[in-house]
Amino acid sequence: MSIIIRTTLKLLFRNKGFWFFLLIAPALSVLIYSLNMDSLSMYLEHDNNKIIEIEDDTVKAAYVRVEDTFCVKVYDASGTKLSEYMLNKLTKSGMFSICRQHMNDLTLAEADKRVDKDTKNDKAGAFLYLSPDFDRLITEGKVSEAFKIYITSEDDRYGILDREIKNVVSDILDTSAEGLSADAAAAALAEKDALLPEKEVVSLAGKNEVSLTAEQTREKTRIGYAFAILSMGFIFSGIFVAHSVIEEQKDKVLLRIDLTGTKSIVYFAAKFITSIITSVMLTTVLLLYLFIAGTEFGMGRMNFILMVFLMGFIFSSLSLLLGVVIGNAMSANYAAFTIWAMSSLLSGLYFPLGEMKNGTKMLSYMMPQRWFMDSTDLIFTGDNKGYFMVLCITAAYLLIIISLGGVGLKLKKNEA
Repeated sequence: MSIIIRTTLKLLFRNKGFWFFLLIAPALSVLIYSLNMDSLSMYLEHDNNKIIEIEDDTVKAAYVRVEDTFCVKVYDASGTKLSEYMLNKLTKSGMFSICRQHMNDLTLAEADKRVDKDTKNDKAGAFLYLSPDFDRLITEGKVSEAFKIYITSEDDRYGILDREIKNVVSDILDTSAEGLSADAAAAALAEKDALLPEKEVVSLAGKNEVSLTAEQTREKTRIGYAFAILSMGFIFSGIFVAHSVIEEQKDKVLLRIDLTGTKSIVYFAAKFITSIITSVMLTTVLLLYLFIAGTEFGMGRMNFILMVFLMGFIFSSLSLLLGVVIGNAMSANYAAFTIWAMSSLLSGLYFPLGEMKNGTKMLSYMMPQRWFMDSTDLIFTGDNKGYFMVLCITAAYLLIIISLGGVGLKLKKNEA
């Protein structure tokens, strides 16, 4: 076994591609983590007591909404103090994400067309159109002409939105009846609201959920990007070990090893141990970079290293399985890239999966990174179950990989 391990390592050390992933992937992950990415995680941290501004049509309300709130996209053709007051009252309820796009002089007919278009391209529970003559129409009591609500979902919270709007309109009408102008009415309403007790909206974690602070959310977002780069490094470092298996199958080296009386399981174990060594090497390089850069994590540097090593262990072993089963270097490369890309996408490394459908969520739990991301929530909050989770997941994946690798190697030997 030791001879097989030493021979494989010699081949790896002569491979420039292996050195590229060994040195560059950890460096990129540290660089990405060190960048200020507040803008990338902004849709996770919006204050649902403020209006979310949409600058142009390229920004979707579905991307900037506050999670677990009823999303309302507003076409604001008014832009007055009174319309601003109405939208602020809706946001301060804490139940709605008011996503406003300023659209001066937008007519009702044009708003109808935009709603038809955005219903297909954007995910909002309702759309709200504010007329250019909003102030005049609403102070004159022509409420039906001042604005229009479009319902585009079956969410029952629409009834609450309808009630909130009616309450705000009623307050505006009562204040306007005193003979005040629209601006004066808005100021009077704001002064009246200032006398009310200040309301605080608190997010509580549900059963089996973990509530993170804004700072922890930022940390988790950056860790997700770092995991994506590192998993690529591990899976492609491991694929070079798989290449050695493929070449030895082609050159009948495996057959000659069998003739010496060495069992297939011993051969596979040697390659498996080599994959462990590559994982250790890449993790060591990462640790060195972290000390040089002075990078700290919300969970602690060594905790992060442990998680990276276990995740890399899974992916480097998975690469070995690909080489054994596929038996072709180029096809194994394509498969490795596909697995890395799809697993990173579906595991929530780039964006949260809270609003995904149940089928997609179930699929995401087949991805190793998803479990490691969930464990970061527990570790951030001081729950030691996070460590137990990653150890169990690593053991489970390795058991499956080793079993499939042994069967695949036996089938390949029989074919030869």
